[in-house]
Amino acid sequence: MKNLTTILGFSLAAFFLAFIHLLLIRVEFIQLDTKQLFIAHASNFTISIICTLTLVFISWFKKHLGFSFLLCGVLKMLLLMFYLSYRILLFQKDENFVLQFVAVYFIYLIFDSYFAIRSLKQSS
Repeated sequence: MKNLTTILGFSLAAFFLAFIHLLLIRVEFIQLDTKQLFIAHASNFTISIICTLTLVFISWFKKHLGFSFLLCGVLKMLLLMFYLSYRILLFQKDENFVLQFVAVYFIYLIFDSYFAIRSLKQSS
């Protein structure tokens, strides 16, 4: 039950973050296309939730939670950096999108770190 509430809380926090980002775009505080906003949040959320589900439901990862978190973080970073390098090479004028994508990535990294620390405290 704790795992389900953790995943639900993570999902609600991600939804809230995307909503705040959308509001900032709507009031023209920052410039970004809505499609690009969806891509930034959906890709970060998908990779983060896959890592979270892996850490929660696979027993080997539960036993080695600290190292598993590092592994998921590094794999997530590599996947997103490959995507961003592809994006930069293909669309050279999208530096605003890339900067906002990286900002969203770091916020999701904070979410992931909070989850990992909380899970480590509960397991000990």
